[in-house]
Amino acid sequence: MAMTVALDSRAVMAAFPACRLRRFAKRPSRSLAQSRGAIDASYGLMAMPVALFVVPWPEPHMWPVLRWRLSSSTLATNCSQAFAYTKGAYTVVYPVVRGTGPLFAVFGAYLIFGETFHPWLQWLGRS
Repeated sequence: MAMTVALDSRAVMAAFPACRLRRFAKRPSRSLAQSRGAIDASYGLMAMPVALFVVPWPEPHMWPVLRWRLSSSTLATNCSQAFAYTKGAYTVVYPVVRGTGPLFAVFGAYLIFGETFHPWLQWLGRS
């Protein structure tokens, strides 16, 4: 019970910055780069203590690969999401953006890596 209350309070506390960022992003005077940049910078600052002190650092030979991966796909993803948020209501766009990622990951695993899934259990999130 105590864990549920703690997780619920964290979710509520996380909702307030998300609402403020959404309000910031929807202002007509803001460009896509400004709104998306503010969102990314704030999330980066929140994640920095964990990234620097909890998660182990990658090996030096992986840094160029990670730099290329983060710069190319993050830029494309952020621009696409920022454009989608300007065209539709946040409550409509957000579930679609968040819900299609896992679906495409499953199809990609099947098509690219030949993964097979149990007809009912794994499609319902069970292993």
